[in-house]
Amino acid sequence: MSGSAPSPVTTQPPARLIARRLPIGVEPAGSYYAHVRVWAPRAARLEFVHESGRATPLQRETDGYFSARVDAAAGDRYRFRIDDDDRLYPDPASRFQPEGPHGPSEIIEPGAFQWTDERWPGVSLEGQVLYELHVGTFTRSGTWAAAASELVDSSTRRTASVSVSSSTPCTTIWVLSATTCARSLRRISPSDTTTNGATP
Repeated sequence: MSGSAPSPVTTQPPARLIARRLPIGVEPAGSYYAHVRVWAPRAARLEFVHESGRATPLQRETDGYFSARVDAAAGDRYRFRIDDDDRLYPDPASRFQPEGPHGPSEIIEPGAFQWTDERWPGVSLEGQVLYELHVGTFTRSGTWAAAASELVDSSTRRTASVSVSSSTPCTTIWVLSATTCARSLRRISPSDTTTNGATP
């Protein structure tokens, strides 16, 4: 189209040259694009649908996988269209579901997390009193900040170490596979952990 800005897709490297951190999910692979890979063995066609409404067809691989490079970046939200279904589905390998397990997935850049514990020696097993905490149910607001505040006031419980249980609301969100889990809770973004010494 005349006057349109050139698409960054034209400079993307071949898919086989993109290094992935994990085998499935959506991972940023450059300044203007991401790499998508999904396991959907019963699907004939799969599309990545950006929050803007732009749809990108995924290419079928072997063993039920689909993949593609898409115009998207960290912070963008997306869903998938399966075959001719009018309903859009979240990513079964999502890192963050800001609107709950049935809402759109959000692209997260794990490399953006700034580690600050390089010199932390860890703790010894002797004398430990462990408390397993589920962030989503530990406080009324269900956030990392609220849990940290509550723990400061709970020293009388004689807890020496806290184990954070999975912050993963599980639900059957894909009709073409078994039960899947969308990572993170509605009110907990991975960036919320940076002030509390946890990992995304």
